[in-house]
Amino acid sequence: MITSKGRDILAKYLVGQIPTYASHIAIGSGPLPTTTPGNYIGKTELDFEMGRFPITSRSIVADRVSVSVSNIATTTTGQYYVLTVASHNFYIGQKVILMNAPYFGGTSPTTIYDPNRVHTISSTTATTITIDFGETLGGNIGTVSQSSPGATVSGIVKQISLTAELPYSGRYEITELGLYSSGDNPYVSGVSSQIVSNFLETEDWKLFTSSSNSLASLITYSTIGSADAITVAENAFRTNSDNVFFNSTRVNREERPRFLQDTIIIAGNISNFSDLNTATGDYITLRDFPIDFSKNNPDDELRIAYSLINSVATPSQIPKSLNIMLEFITSDGNNSAKYHFRDTDATNLISGTGPYTSSRYRIKSKKISEGNLSSGFFWQNVNVVRIWASVESQEAYAGAVLTDFDICLDAIRLENKSNNNPLYGLVGYTVINTAGIPIVKNDNMSHQVEFRYVIGETDNV
Repeated sequence: MITSKGRDILAKYLVGQIPTYASHIAIGSGPLPTTTPGNYIGKTELDFEMGRFPITSRSIVADRVSVSVSNIATTTTGQYYVLTVASHNFYIGQKVILMNAPYFGGTSPTTIYDPNRVHTISSTTATTITIDFGETLGGNIGTVSQSSPGATVSGIVKQISLTAELPYSGRYEITELGLYSSGDNPYVSGVSSQIVSNFLETEDWKLFTSSSNSLASLITYSTIGSADAITVAENAFRTNSDNVFFNSTRVNREERPRFLQDTIIIAGNISNFSDLNTATGDYITLRDFPIDFSKNNPDDELRIAYSLINSVATPSQIPKSLNIMLEFITSDGNNSAKYHFRDTDATNLISGTGPYTSSRYRIKSKKISEGNLSSGFFWQNVNVVRIWASVESQEAYAGAVLTDFDICLDAIRLENKSNNNPLYGLVGYTVINTAGIPIVKNDNMSHQVEFRYVIGETDNV
């Protein structure tokens, strides 16, 4: 779907003020795939962008598209038929064929009309198509509305196809696509939008164990469990994101990480939070972490991608809060900035009403201005980051930490929200339509990603 920013940039492109409208396709891991159409006109960036790649091919394609009709209604004169559909890409003025639709009868005189023929679309909404039957039915309609689950509407839909080639290396589970006017925005203040950490083995994350006051590099395990339960003893370790441990049940619950090949799994009881900014116990840490957000806009955001997973085959515990805190430490070790990402649910995080029932892959964000910064903290002095985490039995901080659940860390991203550049922005956006399962691009394989626009006229915004 074209965005509000996209309309502005497209207008400039059509009158020759800029040389291109769209140059890059971005892939993301944020939302759950859906078959329900959404209104994305106000989108300004992906929920969690994993990468952006130059468009290598532009073309126009024509596909025959058929959409199921759940109901057919007619006006009192019979001139127009309103078809109810889940979603569609048809447009006003297009010729379509209605197939397997029920006949409609009229009285005074008795007349039977067969709607199964070529029609012209007169108007549309997101879930309806109104077609001109082409003639007026004499008398009154015998049946005003008839359900027709077997009917379909079919027509040729022309689309602009934009294609980008994904890198040969790298594993991605894609749930969203964005179309950008350029590869980056040269006129941003501070650190530009980028991945801050992707938890690959090239990052030397260490586990701090409070009982022994020691640091140890994380161990990588290829086998992490048996009988659907994690058997690794460490409170934090690495494994591959497509580990066989993430079986079909876990994939359907959205437990599997989505970004690149590695993930860090941390125990649900690794830390213990007594309030929003105070944690004790163990944590993971990364040194030589030079990052300076001092020139960034206060509305810029830190985003973390993670998933909640069962560490046992059948949990007996009930989680009601999940906590992840990023703590940035200055070189003197005396000052910090803390960002606490928290989910709570008064009933049960994984119950039928909880937020982790079947969508356990989550994106949480905090504005830079929302951090808890000590009085002597300066971003330019940061060189260490710590991650504290817990899954707890209570919505309040008094709950016990749980052992039946672990947390997979996928990536940390900075999203630079400042954009005063009239020639740069997200010009198109869509969520993948794959019935709940992301599109997987495996490591060491060639893939292309395609973004399509429908060519036509519509009265939808």
